[in-house]
Amino acid sequence: MKILFFVSQYCTGNLKLQPWLTIHRTGRKFRDLGHQVHIATDSMTADSEDFCLHRLKSLRGSNSLRIKNIIKEITPDKIIVSVSPTSLITAGWYELFRNHDTYAFMSNAFYNKREFIRAIRHLSLRDIVTFGGQVAVPEIFWAERLKSLFKGIICQSVNTAERLEKALKSAVSVYHIPPGIDIDDWHYIKKTENSTQQSIFLYTGSATKIRGFNLILKAFSKIHDPDIALMILARNAGEGQLDILKKQVRKYGVKCTVDIIGGWVSQKALKDYIYNARAVLLPFILVPSELPVTVMESIACGTPVIVSRIDGLPGSAGSAGLVIPHGNVDALVTAVERLHIDERLYNELTKSCNSVRESMMSWETVSLEWLRALEN
Repeated sequence: MKILFFVSQYCTGNLKLQPWLTIHRTGRKFRDLGHQVHIATDSMTADSEDFCLHRLKSLRGSNSLRIKNIIKEITPDKIIVSVSPTSLITAGWYELFRNHDTYAFMSNAFYNKREFIRAIRHLSLRDIVTFGGQVAVPEIFWAERLKSLFKGIICQSVNTAERLEKALKSAVSVYHIPPGIDIDDWHYIKKTENSTQQSIFLYTGSATKIRGFNLILKAFSKIHDPDIALMILARNAGEGQLDILKKQVRKYGVKCTVDIIGGWVSQKALKDYIYNARAVLLPFILVPSELPVTVMESIACGTPVIVSRIDGLPGSAGSAGLVIPHGNVDALVTAVERLHIDERLYNELTKSCNSVRESMMSWETVSLEWLRALEN
């Protein structure tokens, strides 16, 4: 079977992040099973030995002829397109899919106006424009496009799946397939009693407002327990960015111990930080790419998480984490302090990590689920 993905900004630097991680890992499994995999992307730096890459100047309607020629040249059996509410009404080249078996991959959550309004004061101007544009697209428009252009829809969170099923009224098949994890790389370690009495709360990822970074700084400015510390792994941050982050910490008046590390840490180092953390902080304001894998990796290691009640985070955390309203500083303060002092709660959560871990799917299983969806 020949499978063609259309995905923006597919490049080596993004392969550890969603949605590119899922496309890369499922694509490799498809290839290993004997399928021919093609990826069409607008990234000029795209490079891969795993697939046949087709670089495009853009994935806009102005490039429709080039896109049409790629489809004609490959003659794919299945086409998978990473879509968002905005692209569904602006990408005129989607009309080319009408005579093909095409599936939509929901790389963005479908937020409602209430969620966006609650989030807006915590977002950067860029995020306000991006997500505001998506929320502004009326449901009737994107729903009709999904019904008319796609044979099926794959999404990673239960929340998105339920919203789509409600909007589409069974007109298109919706498949909920969460991301996978290389579970053997993330060993579960049963936590022992905290002998140092210090609780380290870990934030890992790009230090951006949409991921709740500023929310964390506001929360920790209200925490005065000297035995509570904050560790920040600021993904991809260079020296200049680290200086800015340190100024932000001072600006918010954070008094507890704060350590900040930039760049990309190795997987081994990341696991060590997760193992040593009391909990991993994931208080996203909005989730840019459906479901961050950090929540799965943390729980797989036996470390509880604190997540916001947005998109697929509560479902992924399950009984292995505390859930707070998104954008709520006081709720985050309460969750951190509670996890620090309540050993019974902490022990329950770490025990639950193992149960949630056992329900996680491998990338091989995820890929087989994708194939079942494509073959229905």
